[in-house]
Amino acid sequence: MKGILFSFAKEFEADIRSFPARFERTGSKKAAFFLIAFSVIFSGFPLAALAWALRTGQYDPRMLYVAIPFPAIGAAVLLYGVNIGIGKTIVDIGHDEVRFSSASLFRKASWVEARSAYRGILLREEIQGERFYTIIELYHDRKDRRVEMAVYMASLVPDAYVRERWEGYSRLFNLPAIRETADGVTSRASEDLASPLRDIPPGDALPSADLTAPPKGIALVSSPGIEELMVTAKRTVRFGMVAVMALSALLVWIGFFSRNDPSINFLVVGGFGAVLFAWINFYTLMDLFTMQSLRFSADRVVLSRKTPFGYTTGKSLYTGQVKDVRIDKGTMQRVDALIIETGESDLQLGHGLPLPMLRWMRDYAVAKIRSS
Repeated sequence: MKGILFSFAKEFEADIRSFPARFERTGSKKAAFFLIAFSVIFSGFPLAALAWALRTGQYDPRMLYVAIPFPAIGAAVLLYGVNIGIGKTIVDIGHDEVRFSSASLFRKASWVEARSAYRGILLREEIQGERFYTIIELYHDRKDRRVEMAVYMASLVPDAYVRERWEGYSRLFNLPAIRETADGVTSRASEDLASPLRDIPPGDALPSADLTAPPKGIALVSSPGIEELMVTAKRTVRFGMVAVMALSALLVWIGFFSRNDPSINFLVVGGFGAVLFAWINFYTLMDLFTMQSLRFSADRVVLSRKTPFGYTTGKSLYTGQVKDVRIDKGTMQRVDALIIETGESDLQLGHGLPLPMLRWMRDYAVAKIRSS
């Protein structure tokens, strides 16, 4: 089951290992089949009903209000499905140039670009409708010259796998690995990809803020062998959280209190609402009465929560394995957060905090990891 889900989430991946290389990308046959089948059903029923009415003498002119627009919409969906099904892109990458050609029902395009015009291998995210996608592409300053190398459904494909492919393309092309983050674009030379962060020269990326004077909402605590960063700022209550709390309360009322003698169906609804209400309130109370803690020792960084009863077990990474510290969208909560990652695992904290605060936290974490 896990393998099937993984295959589904990998929308496209160019399998190239040397140059010259060619790869082809075709439209989604599954999506095309679904759209064509939907259009036939969507258009067919009104037309069949109209034909039956004409044949049996039960025709009513008002039937055209359905018999005309539904097939028209169905025809548009049909064309869209056919366009997806027959669409094809071919990319040839030689030692000196990149050749691109694509053809679909409505459009054809082709161009040739020098490989020297490409500046790196870009990793970015894109929202299409309600889905998040992670995209790896051969980066060019002109968007119409960029070449997608891989497309994954975000959160369904492991971050470690995506990073491995991204770094693999970077080494193959001998181009920098570029990443779009919530705080701008970062770049790392292909020869530095295997090195931990503390072994890479900082270059010009030195912190400009005073790391001994944290902004409001951040506290620093020192103890023998431990330097601790605590997030004392409380996250603002978001509309989504309020909406879920209101929905859960409504379900509880419907399930347990809307009838004097509720049936089993109503009790199930009420039980679901109670579980949802308890879950959202648990996390709200966690935010109110605990603080995120990031503790740095000689060789480890530990993320946990400080509660009135002590620290939670938390999660730790070896500082010598940390490859990147950045501000980016969190995996589960799609808001800005500080992410410390090794390539195999990561720590995420500060979700939803203001960008200046996250930048200070990033600079502090980088300084501590480099000095470990």
